[in-house]
Amino acid sequence: MSCNILKKSIKYLKGLSLKKAYLFNTELNLYTYEDLLFFYPKGYMHLYAIKNISELSNHDNNFVQILGKITKIEEINYKNKKGKMLIAHFEDETGYIELVWFQKKNILKNIIKNITVIVFGKVKYFQNKIQIIHPNIKKFHSSVKNFSIFPVYPIPKNLKEKGVNNFFMTNLLQNLIEELKYDINEFCFQDLMNKKLMSRKKALIQIHFPESLDSLLQAQYSLKFEELFLLKLFFLYKKELAHSCSSVKVKGRKFL
Repeated sequence: MSCNILKKSIKYLKGLSLKKAYLFNTELNLYTYEDLLFFYPKGYMHLYAIKNISELSNHDNNFVQILGKITKIEEINYKNKKGKMLIAHFEDETGYIELVWFQKKNILKNIIKNITVIVFGKVKYFQNKIQIIHPNIKKFHSSVKNFSIFPVYPIPKNLKEKGVNNFFMTNLLQNLIEELKYDINEFCFQDLMNKKLMSRKKALIQIHFPESLDSLLQAQYSLKFEELFLLKLFFLYKKELAHSCSSVKVKGRKFL
């Protein structure tokens, strides 16, 4: 992996404004591409079925995933016209719901109308309408199974209030991995160890965007093995360095 690009400031990353880059620095201690790449999810949400919109009536406050299309987007005032929120009309063959964002900045760039996407979030009811607030959205591919794993990142509350949620993080990490895809090298010890490890590039992608539970577990094992291997090398180096310094002192000592 290229050291130069890893040390590049996150303020240059597509999708991150200078103000949000500063918040990442101060609130999350993330300064470089490398910091963000190794900012792992704190956990994962596992969903085993895609719901129809007509089935959501009994899922209040539950997390669900739905397959459909965004057909309309509008911006409306709230808080006595002091703030604006974004509402998207999302529908499948059985009905429609509203997707709501209270922080609309950068959201419009990531929403494309009339293409099939998977929406993930918690079901809410407001004025007899079904809504999902700040949902995660990802493109649907024909190879996608009726199962999804969504990463959950450790984001402080004050950052969430400024629009930095899981949806924002996943889009940001997609941009990062796209920029780094030709600069992620393999584990330096891959050929030396009798271990069946996932390639480093694939492991780093799967840890953020797991295709399956098996892929996620393999990625976690490979990255943990790398961390322990490098930690062991570090301690061996420190031990050897301490031994060398001790030998130099003994040889240089003057006896009366």
